[in-house]
Amino acid sequence: MPIFNTVNAKTNAFEQFPRKNYQPKCISRIHLYSDMWKHFDHGLYEFLFRYIYCALCAKTSSVGRKFLASFLTFVFIFFWHGFYFYIFIWSLMNFLCLTVESFSRQLSKTPRYRQFVHTYFRETWEYRWNGALGTLLLIPAVISNFFFLASYDVGVIFVQRTFCSGFLHYLCVFGGVICIFFTSEFIKRHENALRDKNAEKMYITREIITK
Repeated sequence: MPIFNTVNAKTNAFEQFPRKNYQPKCISRIHLYSDMWKHFDHGLYEFLFRYIYCALCAKTSSVGRKFLASFLTFVFIFFWHGFYFYIFIWSLMNFLCLTVESFSRQLSKTPRYRQFVHTYFRETWEYRWNGALGTLLLIPAVISNFFFLASYDVGVIFVQRTFCSGFLHYLCVFGGVICIFFTSEFIKRHENALRDKNAEKMYITREIITK
């Protein structure tokens, strides 16, 4: 892994990306699949985002154009990793999970949804509600990794054991995964708080030096 990190750092320097100390995060504590692509292989993410996704759409582009750009990005991912059926399944599941996550994020900002949440949930229960919805997406996102890291047959076994073994079995899986979701969310908030605190310290120090 250090070799791959060094190669990514040299590639980023050649492509004139911002020089930052990016280290891959453990995938077992990443609960949003958008974060999976950002933090596990940041060099690949920068390449895909800069040269494919941003080349096809912008922030002001329509939803349809963004959807097409995301789709073509994952088509490239499929070509890049090889023409295998298990790679196709993995790429397709990644694309669907990211699409649903993006759609859900946009839906959560609509006035009607905000009114629904404020009417039926308190702040703490909204947090739990979002965690439950996120867990429903995290389960297939995790299963997609078994297609990629193991094989097609192993991935099918996990699909069958998770979704075809009865409601009680799925409820147990859901209970375990939602604990992972909240733990990962807590770690992410803690990291963001530390980053904001460090940024504030740097800003104060810079202000003192310039005075």
